[in-house]
Amino acid sequence: MSADDPLLATWALWDAAGRPNPADGAPSTAPCWWCGRASPGWARPLKRSVAKTFPDSRLARAPESSVVCAPCGWTLLEKLALPGWFAAPRIAMKAKAGRRATISIGGAPAERYLLLEIERDGRIGVWSTGPNAKSEAPWHARKQELRKTPESVGVCEFVGFYPIDVLRPAPTEKFRCYHHAVHRNGAWWVGSDSDKPTIRDLLLDPPRRRWACVIGDGKKHAAIYAPASDGRNGEQQVYLKGRVVGYRPADLARILGVVEHLVRLGTRDEELRTGRYVPRPDPEWLSTWRTHRAELMALRNSGLLELALYLRRPVAALREDPDADPPSPRDLRIPPRDPPPGAGDCPADRGGPAAGPQLSLFG
Repeated sequence: MSADDPLLATWALWDAAGRPNPADGAPSTAPCWWCGRASPGWARPLKRSVAKTFPDSRLARAPESSVVCAPCGWTLLEKLALPGWFAAPRIAMKAKAGRRATISIGGAPAERYLLLEIERDGRIGVWSTGPNAKSEAPWHARKQELRKTPESVGVCEFVGFYPIDVLRPAPTEKFRCYHHAVHRNGAWWVGSDSDKPTIRDLLLDPPRRRWACVIGDGKKHAAIYAPASDGRNGEQQVYLKGRVVGYRPADLARILGVVEHLVRLGTRDEELRTGRYVPRPDPEWLSTWRTHRAELMALRNSGLLELALYLRRPVAALREDPDADPPSPRDLRIPPRDPPPGAGDCPADRGGPAAGPQLSLFG
């Protein structure tokens, strides 16, 4: 891979996540089978990273290599440790209901526990699990009491109570099941389709650094196909469910406004995709359509139009208050952080081990 090639999304995301080394890897500086770059001091075996049925082996940049670099290998993980800010609400929800969860306490190996929110201070009470559901029945019967006075109940031994920020879920999630991005503060962001307001906000006002946004379909690997962008330049790129979409934020905002206006007036997404419109007697619809007809026809089946359709607000929200501003993105719960020196200005051919200690999401 030459110095003129753009930085891959895998490297940008891995950098934002703190450069985690996948647990099933080993020290290596060998070329990555997929991207061709020298591994940054750590790599995963090719056999553990890519299935024999992987359909795009022909695209490998170093087909003779037997390893996949840490950045590419991390985005191929089938057992991913989600960031704490994203996982905390899930743990809290299970504790509120009094349910089982496989978690790590303070970095210790993950085990299966019973969780319960403690009434007096909101910390999470942790109990050992029983051999079966029947043996845990006495614990469940006393949940309300245990919220006030935690103690062992039969085979369910009280382990202790902890602030939620020391509890982490086991690495059990597939990387491809989530959308990923480098956020404005340089942190790794994770979300789903329910987080479209956040994705929309990020794409319309991208970070002023090297960044990436990968919107997958949850079925196929996505990040390894995605490029990164330089937010200081006008042209940006986003990976959207199988295609790379180039866009300028101002153009996307304008097209998004037109799309939402027509959708509010009853236009279906498929009409916008194909250019085959159902005539409507509404003067407002007719005026809007005539004004933007040429541009919309040119955008038929384009990635930019598909991106606008993905990001648009729901019909009900548009009709309820057409003049309202787009919804604010949900609280990201990402702790502020300063990116590593040069993280936003890294050259395209950067490689080699990271200087200083490396944070692992897997340890």
